[in-house]
Amino acid sequence: MPTKESNHMRKSVKILLTLLISSIIILISMSIYNRIKIQNIFDEIYYDSRNASGEGWDRRSSLGSIKGMSASATNLSSESERIIVETYRSGNLSAPMKSLSIMNNSTKKDLEISYSYTLTQNISIFFENIYNVKTRELTKAISFVEANSGKRITDQKEVEETIKTYKITDEQLAAWNHQGMDEVFLKDWLSVYPSRYSSEKPGNVSVNTQW
Repeated sequence: MPTKESNHMRKSVKILLTLLISSIIILISMSIYNRIKIQNIFDEIYYDSRNASGEGWDRRSSLGSIKGMSASATNLSSESERIIVETYRSGNLSAPMKSLSIMNNSTKKDLEISYSYTLTQNISIFFENIYNVKTRELTKAISFVEANSGKRITDQKEVEETIKTYKITDEQLAAWNHQGMDEVFLKDWLSVYPSRYSSEKPGNVSVNTQW
């Protein structure tokens, strides 16, 4: 006849087994959910950085571990939008690259990766890569900024005219874009995050190039 002690032990074992099985099921479910949710390298960056507070080291994303990144993120949150910006220190970028920043807008559910190059003392070219988490589309666009006037050239016709004025070829645009995205940023991301993807195999993402 079972004693009270043996019954108590059996109940304890059953509770422990139930908790263990529940934990395993939760972990498996989370793993499956993450694989469905994260389908490319830009999803990884977005979800890893969207919950960062932007306040020094507190809850900083993996981006903060990149060599050359600013010591703290910038929190641009307001009542209508929540935005976290990570920026490379200019001294850690090789000329003619002028800037490189990553902006996570968790309100709009998009990730913007931007980098710029100095063309002349008066004008710089900006590459803006906006990834939409819902559609899994990466939109690539360029613009120009005049240092003297502060004017930003974004109109498509004006952008095309500026490209002709400075005799910028498609090959040069592709080379600058490859340097900023692949050779600098994604290479750095892969050095600080255990990614399932690479710049050559970014995963399930469509690209819309607007130049």
